[in-house]
Amino acid sequence: MNSKLDLKIKSAVSEKKRITYLLTALTLAIFSGLVFLLTFINNETNSREEDELNIHLPLDSLKNKKSAKIELAPAQDIEDFSYSEAKSILEVISGKKENKTFYSSRAQELLELLDGLDRTSWSDKRRAESIVERVEKFIKQINVLETEYIQNLTAAFSNRDVGAFESNLKSLKGISYDEAIYNKWTEALGKLEKIKKVSLRAVSARAVNDLKNELDALNNLKVLTTLEPEEEDRLRSLEASYRELRYNEYIKESKNYLTLKQYFSAKKATLSALALFAERKEAIALQEQIEFEMKYENFTKAVQAANKFIEDDNWLDAEEKLKSANLSFPTDDNIREKLNLSRTINRLIDELKFLIKQPMRLNDTNVREYALNLIGNNTTVFGKSNEAKKLKNNLLKLLEELKVPREINLISDGRARIEIKKVGYIEPTSNKMILLYPGSYEFVAKCKSHKDNFKKVKIPIDETKIVVRIGCGEQI
Repeated sequence: MNSKLDLKIKSAVSEKKRITYLLTALTLAIFSGLVFLLTFINNETNSREEDELNIHLPLDSLKNKKSAKIELAPAQDIEDFSYSEAKSILEVISGKKENKTFYSSRAQELLELLDGLDRTSWSDKRRAESIVERVEKFIKQINVLETEYIQNLTAAFSNRDVGAFESNLKSLKGISYDEAIYNKWTEALGKLEKIKKVSLRAVSARAVNDLKNELDALNNLKVLTTLEPEEEDRLRSLEASYRELRYNEYIKESKNYLTLKQYFSAKKATLSALALFAERKEAIALQEQIEFEMKYENFTKAVQAANKFIEDDNWLDAEEKLKSANLSFPTDDNIREKLNLSRTINRLIDELKFLIKQPMRLNDTNVREYALNLIGNNTTVFGKSNEAKKLKNNLLKLLEELKVPREINLISDGRARIEIKKVGYIEPTSNKMILLYPGSYEFVAKCKSHKDNFKKVKIPIDETKIVVRIGCGEQI
């Protein structure tokens, strides 16, 4: 009986142990399931947090640029994936130490999970699939964010919002794995800062009604970017206003110069005004006034100079000044009469000088008659010019002197018969006094058995003692 009791006790103990083992195994299984479930829920929560995270930041010139999107192929296995573009992307994003963000930390976490996989272990297969799915989802999220940041940058550039642009650019830097795209947007920031600076300069100039600087700023802004409609309207208004302002300044400047008799400066300012408004009657009338006053000024100066030359009996320079005055006002009868008189006097002086310079020509009857007529026809003119009067007297003196014969002492050999061409013959003599008028003569000495001896002799007006020597020529 005791043995049966012992057997029952042992059987009960064994049953209890089996139940304990089963409960322990069940507990472990439930715990493992809970751990897996919690891990799955945590991963899903992280994924949702990543999807829901949205950092808004705000451009123009790079508006149409599309960043390259790198995604995993659906059939890519864990061995290929570990060394794919995705891993390099994670490495780039996680390596941004100078700009740590939630995404760089998340990329580092995923990278560590990838690196921790045992590709040779069958038990890591399902875990690897989950990690690959999370990585692919993360990269897609990065691409979506990059697109959003670029859209924000484009908008910020259009709105000239430097702060928003810088904020979005910083966010883009935290997730971007394409350095070229980031660099392009960095360059765009430099351009945006210039645009903002010029825009503020235009606003400041407008605040103090500085039309010129505002106009310059808007023109510079137009070179940098497309103007807003309000800016386009303002630019057109400024151009019209500033054009009118410059026109008025040129007119005022021209009048001031005209008052000071600075005609060339006045003319230049008026031409500048006409370049802005070619049909403005005020500018046209001012230009005509300047031309008239400048012409009258030149006329007055020329007449004054001519009168001074006339006082000095300098009719040659007086004629030049009177020509200038006559060109300015050709209808002035007084100037035209003085000009004609100066021309007559100067022409008379030239002719008198020419006759006096060649006095022997006055022996010619025609020349002598011309000289006398010249003097007779200009009796009134000689009273206007002392020089002409003096030359007339000199010419008359020459004409009188040419009428007085000069004594010529003719010395010969006593054998030659001497002929004076167009005058007559002189019988052989050794010394004889003859009379000849001033002029040129040809003496010919003729002897028997000798060649004729020729000699040209000039009887001057101003010499009183003249000796001519001539005799027979060489013996034949």
